[in-house]
Amino acid sequence: MVSRPLIILLATAAGAYRVATGAVLEGFGLFAMALGLVFLQMAPKRPALKSAAVACFVATAGIVGYVLYRNYQ
Repeated sequence: MVSRPLIILLATAAGAYRVATGAVLEGFGLFAMALGLVFLQMAPKRPALKSAAVACFVATAGIVGYVLYRNYQ
C-alpha cells in the first residue's frame, strides 16, 4: 500500500512540473488533488476540513473533465 504523504508529494511535484512546462490548468488540478489529500489528512482533528477536501476533489474532477473534453476536440 502506498502512503498518503507519498501521493501528496508526487502530486505536488507533478503539478509543479506541469506548470513549469506551460500546462497551468493541469498543474492546478494536481495541486488541488494534493491539497484535498492534505485536508483529508488533517480532517480527524478538524472535521470541517472534510468538506474543503471534497471541494478540492470536485475542482480536480472538473479540470480533468475539461482537459479530456479539450483534448477530444
